[in-house]
Amino acid sequence: MIDTHSHLLPGVDHGCPDVATSLLMAGEAAASGIDMVVCTPHLHEPCDEVVAEVRQRAAEMRLELE
Repeated sequence: MIDTHSHLLPGVDHGCPDVATSLLMAGEAAASGIDMVVCTPHLHEPCDEVVAEVRQRAAEMRLELE
């Protein structure tokens, strides 16, 4: 199952406040049968710097999940 709307990335918009919470949420998702999560942060100011920050946090989260 795929979750197509998630705020799993830590410190982005109104999502998880930290990595520990993100990992807990990912674990709960996996336990409920979700095997892919699409992170969909709300970017109120989608300038290059904000987009780069979100990409960096996504890369860091991928490493944490491994």
